[in-house]
Amino acid sequence: MTISFFTPAYIDIVQKSGDRWIRLKTSTICNMSEKPYDPSQKFSKFGLTPMRILVELYKRYQGLDGWYLIHMAEKNYYYCGATAKDVQRKLYELGINQSG
Repeated sequence: MTISFFTPAYIDIVQKSGDRWIRLKTSTICNMSEKPYDPSQKFSKFGLTPMRILVELYKRYQGLDGWYLIHMAEKNYYYCGATAKDVQRKLYELGINQSG
């Protein structure tokens, strides 16, 4: 099953399952900046690293299995729930994914 989310570049989505943390692969479909988008700068642009994000998620939620959403620009971390549908709900709740 393929799961797709359309989010701004400042959003990161991670799934925790057992002892594995899985980061959703994303691709840019629209770049509103005048600068070319460089995916290798996704985290450093916001002063973060993938490891720093995982450490923060673990500290806040004790490694609870499920889906997480990270708003990197605001450095907000959210536990969404056990399913991908919970991520969609959280995106709507935050006003991020309002299209059909």
